[in-house]
Amino acid sequence: MTVIEKVASRMCFWLNTDMVKILMYSFVGIMFLSGCASLRKKQEPINAPSGKRLAGRVYKIDHVSRFVLIRRYGSWHVGEGDVVESRGEGRTANLFPSGERLGEHIAADIRSGEVEEGDMVYIRKGMILKKPKIPSDAVKLSSFDH
Repeated sequence: MTVIEKVASRMCFWLNTDMVKILMYSFVGIMFLSGCASLRKKQEPINAPSGKRLAGRVYKIDHVSRFVLIRRYGSWHVGEGDVVESRGEGRTANLFPSGERLGEHIAADIRSGEVEEGDMVYIRKGMILKKPKIPSDAVKLSSFDH
């Protein structure tokens, strides 16, 4: 018997056994399950439900003039209706950015509350309430009803 015949006979032995069936079904199952893994939703960054994001840290405080210097993290944008607040150990304060920038620092007035150096500064999305539009016909009718 040649080497090729020996290898072929051993392959036939392995292909005819139940072990090959088990291995093949396992292989197909693993391939199927690994393909399903890509169907999973990718995780998106989780924002706080209140729309709050970390914007910086209190760097310096001038208690006499009631303003702070904030060391900003990344870009700094406070939109209309947004609230800037600082939070520390049992402290919170409402801040009003004055628009002055000194490199990576931003000046803000202390509106209320207590602030200490190292407190975290957050920008929270505020709700802007728009006035409901009243149809002009309703205004005319209500003025003539009386």
